[in-house]
Amino acid sequence: MPRVPRFSAHATIGVALVVGRASVRSLATPMVRVTTQITIARDIDDVFSYFADLRNEPAWNRGHVRHVVMTTPGPIGRGTAFVGDHPGFGTATWRITDFVRPSRIAIEGEVGSGTYRYVGELTPLQGATRFLGTVEWRPGGFLRSLSPLLTPILKFQARRSFTNLKNELER
Repeated sequence: MPRVPRFSAHATIGVALVVGRASVRSLATPMVRVTTQITIARDIDDVFSYFADLRNEPAWNRGHVRHVVMTTPGPIGRGTAFVGDHPGFGTATWRITDFVRPSRIAIEGEVGSGTYRYVGELTPLQGATRFLGTVEWRPGGFLRSLSPLLTPILKFQARRSFTNLKNELER
């Protein structure tokens, strides 16, 4: 059986573990990686709490995520799971895999037949928060062959989503 790599502390290698189980097939699929940075004029604790509760995502990732519910009991933290709808891809599942309040969060999941990992690193600034986010996506199905073309699309979507997140938090 092939060795499945673990994620580094900086989460810069490919998606190999998805919601607690290994997928050898996903290792052979090209990965799309995009990093986005934005400054939000809110306290780091507010930004972290709002972002970590994925039930808020439909408000700022409009048109891409709907009907998100938390599927695990208790407070939000490492291991918390969510499920929702991603139009065009179907059911989406998420699990928080790294939770260091208020500076770091990692989320792994499946959208349709693809897998992804998201890492957010938050830094306090005077009167604001710098949010650096990295999305690593291994598309499945017919999108797998289009991986090289998907980077600019994902980059555009990530910028738009983070601008929406900023606008929601700065209201």
